[in-house]
Amino acid sequence: MKPIKYCIFDFDGTVADSQWFWQTVTLRILQSRGYPATEEDFEACYALSVSDRWEMFVRRFGLSEADRPATEEVHQKIGEFYRTDVTWKDGATEFLTWLRAQGIKTALFSASPMRILAHGVETLKAADYFDYIFSTSEIGVGKSDPKSYQYCLDAMGATAEESVMFEDAAYSMKTAKEAGLYVVAVHERCKQFEIDEIRRLCDRYVYNLTECKEGLL
Repeated sequence: MKPIKYCIFDFDGTVADSQWFWQTVTLRILQSRGYPATEEDFEACYALSVSDRWEMFVRRFGLSEADRPATEEVHQKIGEFYRTDVTWKDGATEFLTWLRAQGIKTALFSASPMRILAHGVETLKAADYFDYIFSTSEIGVGKSDPKSYQYCLDAMGATAEESVMFEDAAYSMKTAKEAGLYVVAVHERCKQFEIDEIRRLCDRYVYNLTECKEGLL
């Protein structure tokens, strides 16, 4: 691997402690509609994929597909959370500050629509830590397509060989690897349902981003 000059970071679950809200947002909406969600229901959400969570809600509350919250409603809830309660993951700002001190360019790349991601960026003052901010909504290609990563690399004037991707989700790691990127998996308790796949895909697994100060450069 060439010397690292660029680092690309996912947002939810990687630098922002927000994946848990994404895991439970549908249940929160159902609860607001009067469904009797319990603490056990919320806890169960953390260990399930999107499809498995919905199947759980269907069994638990007797729902039909017509009861599924619309994407816009979900995004509205996420936006409210970003505006008021989102926080950094432990070690994130320390590591990002260190990277900037080494002269390494940093980018934020999220699958969240820019119109709601902007609220999280503002709340965290994330623009102070990233040279570039990308969203799949603006690129027009999702993280399941390697072209999305190539777009980011081209926009930064970078090559895959001199770049690192930091992620918490297996599907995006797979795509990043297909695009030729070195991948660091960041521990996220809500992604333990796919931990075997994550460990298979990533080049390095860390529990805290500050671990990457050793051996990255």
